[in-house]
Parts: sequence; structure tokens; C-alpha cells
Amino acid sequence: MSIIEPTRGIYVIANDLYVDQLIALLSSIRARDQDVQIYLIPYNEDSRQVSAVGARFNAKAFPSDPLARIACLAGESFGGLDVRQPHKLRKLACWFGPLDLFLYVDTDVIVFDKIAGVMDHLESSDFVCCDNQYRGEDLATVFRPNIRGAGIFSEDQLLDVFNSGFFASKKGLFGEEELVAMLRECAEHRQYLDLAESVTDQPVLNYLVLRLITRRLNLSKSPDEPGSWAGNPNYFVRGDQLVDPRLNKPLRYLHWAGLKIRPGSVYWDIWLYYRLLRSDVPRRLTMPSARLSLTQNIRARYNAWKRQVLLTPEASQTSAADKDVTCVICHYNPTRSPLLRHVTLHCVASIVGERNWVPRVVVSDGSPQPDDFLRKALSEFEASYCHSGDELSFGKTYNQGLETAVTEFVVLVANDVFLTGPQIARLVNELRGTVGCTVPYLSFSDYVTQKYHEYILPSVCFPSSMTINVNAFRRAVLKSVGNVPEELSGCYNDVLIFHRLRRDGYRIGLVNAGPVTHLREATRKVSSNVKYESDEICVRQMYPDVLPLSNPHRNYWPRLFARHSQCLAARTLWQMTASLPLHHRIDGPFMRFAGAVEPYLCCSLRTYQNFVSTRLGRK
Repeated sequence: MSIIEPTRGIYVIANDLYVDQLIALLSSIRARDQDVQIYLIPYNEDSRQVSAVGARFNAKAFPSDPLARIACLAGESFGGLDVRQPHKLRKLACWFGPLDLFLYVDTDVIVFDKIAGVMDHLESSDFVCCDNQYRGEDLATVFRPNIRGAGIFSEDQLLDVFNSGFFASKKGLFGEEELVAMLRECAEHRQYLDLAESVTDQPVLNYLVLRLITRRLNLSKSPDEPGSWAGNPNYFVRGDQLVDPRLNKPLRYLHWAGLKIRPGSVYWDIWLYYRLLRSDVPRRLTMPSARLSLTQNIRARYNAWKRQVLLTPEASQTSAADKDVTCVICHYNPTRSPLLRHVTLHCVASIVGERNWVPRVVVSDGSPQPDDFLRKALSEFEASYCHSGDELSFGKTYNQGLETAVTEFVVLVANDVFLTGPQIARLVNELRGTVGCTVPYLSFSDYVTQKYHEYILPSVCFPSSMTINVNAFRRAVLKSVGNVPEELSGCYNDVLIFHRLRRDGYRIGLVNAGPVTHLREATRKVSSNVKYESDEICVRQMYPDVLPLSNPHRNYWPRLFARHSQCLAARTLWQMTASLPLHHRIDGPFMRFAGAVEPYLCCSLRTYQNFVSTRLGRK
């Protein structure tokens, strides 16, 4: 005898006034789940556009018979009660719809997960929510404080209040007669309902659920559950998701409960990304609070293009589980400065926050004496510590750590840089073909092209130089060019490695892995054994093909970049910059301009192919 599986799916209430929110929600759902059933419940008669939008997302219309019947029952049961937005009570039809197990989602939500998985918890519960409404002050927007002494609910029950914009439950938990009786009881206790914020459905649904359903579960009460309310300003963007920094974990969903979605509002950019994600739906915003000026419209499309086109498919495929990677972190602290210890540990913590990304971390210490405190602290992160017993130069410190690396890939990391495992995986994923080294954009960089800014950045480009702050290599490639030069104290190592890689036919990729924090001078002022002038003299004498001996102080940086450029357009740019009758500092305005332009002149061909294929709808 075959077992009939219960039908599962998602219910959404919508009307034409908020069709933009509906498009953003459905886009985020379908981006991660093409198969889940979706039913649209019309909020009122003004829902003609809803049907057309639903068809594009393979969403069905909720059956009209149970909807009309439940709406009528709700209206009769609340006769004489001054409720605002009574159409919201159409949510009650969810318990009488076509789905055996359902998830209800408000339109002012976008999801970052295969959200139908919430219904898996209905195996052990009859009602599941995922919000922090129970932490609200004095049951606000649900009940009035005087309900506590009314004898209707116990204190334990009141700890299960929920937000009515996101919940899962089962069909058939109560019949229409039970619903009518409970609605009438709720109407009789109107003095305990908080209807001040135009949230008619929330007090009523809470009353019904707390009275009729005993097996309840709130996922947010788990310490491992990320947040979900847009009123929390601390979430940060990673790819097409928002991440809770408390857990370094993507949100399950984001809900603008009680907040308006409009230009300049909280998390507007991520909402607009999903609103414009699909090219087969109307692009013009119709929501009154979100109508854009011409300037805002241009900027919105610009940001959407940045996310959708210039971030290649590989940008979101950050898994490096099938690749062996060792991170070698350079540490130098002869004075045992607590600040430098803390910075190094913070660097390690940022990398190992997701252990599946980087299987091995080695801190190589070039200080005169070993640091037992640091060694012990690193063991808590399952990171290795190595010290030769002598004071080492910059290059020797890195090479000491590289000697312990037996993995296929190595990543050199300065201890004053903070990046995540997925960012490292992004760099490693681009080490293919003739690409011998990859580097990320940095918050501060001596090489102007490598400085991160908020404008469009290509996913991969091939610049004219790089810095030694975060550098990913195939171990064999780095070894073939002599590892990190040891004859220098810490300057021009990046220029020499770049030169050797180019000499041997390798390319260097600048990868948009998101912003990577670099403290730059903050740690150098505490402790450093770098000798800039002697390193420059050494390079000019030993490597005249890298740094020319003649006229050493006349715009040699743009001339150097032109000499080592990986593409003709960028070479021309730097030659033009060098030819200007001005002295160009490394961080001067002309250098900054040339550095901002260079990534677009030396883009990966794949970036342009992604743009063309996306515009033609072939992705």
C-alpha cells in the first residue's frame, strides 16, 4: 500500500499596490527553489497584476471558495469590532487551503535560503515561527499589558507570541466551527488586543494559535539561529545574502516588519537587487514609497548590474572543500606588544570562522624570541605556530611557514589583514590556467588599483602590479619563482614576485572577493624591521630590469606599472600618466584616477561574456 505524501507549499497574500514587494519575494524564493508550490491569496479585489506576476513565477491562485467562506466567517465573527485592514484576516484561509503543510510569508520579506525547509519541523510541531517577537517590550503589537492578569493565557504561553508575517502550520488543526467560536471569543476580549499599529491580523492570529495549537516551536529561540528583522542594522552583505555577524551565518530571511521599503531605507540595495533580478517581470517600480527619481533609478540599475553581471557565477561558488589550502600568516613582534598579538589572533579568527574553507593555518614568527603566549592561544584555533630560534627578515619569515606547507595551494597573509574563509576560497578558485597568483581588493593598499571602492569592480582583472598582503598561489608556482625574496627587509618583494611570475609566463589576477580589511600603517608603527631605502638601492642594483637606475625619482611608479602591465590598454594608460610633466606620488590624484580606471581596461574576457549572456537572457 503506497503512502500518500502530504502536499507542501507557500502561501503569500498580495495586491497590486505592493506588487513590487511580491516580485522581490518571489524572485528570492525561486532563486533557491524552483519546485516548491506557491499559492497567492488576493488581499482584496485590486489584484489583477498579482495574477500576471504569479504566472511568471509558476505561482497559482488560491481557490476562491474556501477564501470567500473564511473571509465571510471572519467578518461576521468580528461584527462591530473596530479593526483596521480587515482583509489581513484572509490569512486564516491558510488552514483551509489546498496544502497539507504550509508556510505563510508576508510580501515585505526576502529569503536567503531554501525556505521550504522550515516545514520539516512540522514533523514534531504543529506550528513553527522564526522571529524575536516574544522579546518585545510588554507584548507590543500583539496584546496589551493588561492581558497578563486576565486569566486567558499563562506566562509560558505569552512567551510564544510571534510575528504573523512568517509562520508554518498544518491544514485541519481546527474546523470552521472552532474557528468561529474562537474568533467570537477573541472579539469579546478586544480590550486585550493591541490594534494600535494597524496589525489586525497579528493579535488575532496569536490569540487563535495560543488557544488552539499546543505544539509550538520558535526557531529563533535556538542560539544558532541568525536574526531576521530589518530593524537590526548590523547585518552585512555577502554575495546575494545578508549575514549575521554574531554567528557569521547567512540569514534565513529578512522581514521589514513595521518598516517601510523605500529608497534610502535599511537594506534597500539588497531588496532592490531581488526586485530587479528577473528580466521577465516589469522593471518600473510602482510601489508609492519606492518610486525613484531619474538619478535613483540609474543608481539602482547600476547596483543591480554590479551584483548580477560583474560578479561571475564563480563569485558565489566559494567552496574550496575539494582543494587543500594552507594560509601562512607573517608575524613580527620583538617587543611582545599585546596589540600585535591581538591583531594576529584576530586575523586567524577571521579566517577560521568557517573551518571548512581553510583546512590549515600557520603563523610564522620572525621575532627574535618565540612567543609562548601566542603559541598557546593559536592552539585554541587549531592553528600551527613556527619559530626558527632567530630573528628573520620579511621574506625568510614567510618562507619558514611555506616549508611546513604540504598542500597544493598556499595563501600568504599579513597579520594586519582580516578576511574570511569564503574570500580565500574565492581567490583559490581563480587559480586556473596561466593564472599563477591572485590577490583581493584591500581597504588600504600601496598599489592604487588594488584599493577597494564602492563602485563597480570587475570580478577578475589582470593589473600591472600587486602588493604582498594577501596572495594566493599554487605551491609549485611560488616555489618555481624562488618563493618570497629573502634579500630584502620587506619592500619591493611584491614587485619582484610579480616580475618573476610574468617572466615565467604566469598571469596575476585581481579578484573581487569583497572588501578585505587592511590596517596598513597601524601595526607598522608598533613594530617593523622594514628598511625602505636600502631595499630600493638593492633592487635597483641587482634587478635593473625591474627598477631602472636612471632618473630614479621621476615618476618611476607609473613607468614601473607601464613596464610590467599585463595588457596593452593598461600599459597605455600608465605611459600617459608617466608622460605628464608632474611628479606623481604613489597616492597622488592622477595615480588614484589611473588606478580606478585600470581594472576595466584589463578585465577578464569572461566578465564581458557574462555581461553579454546576461543581457541576452542566456544565463
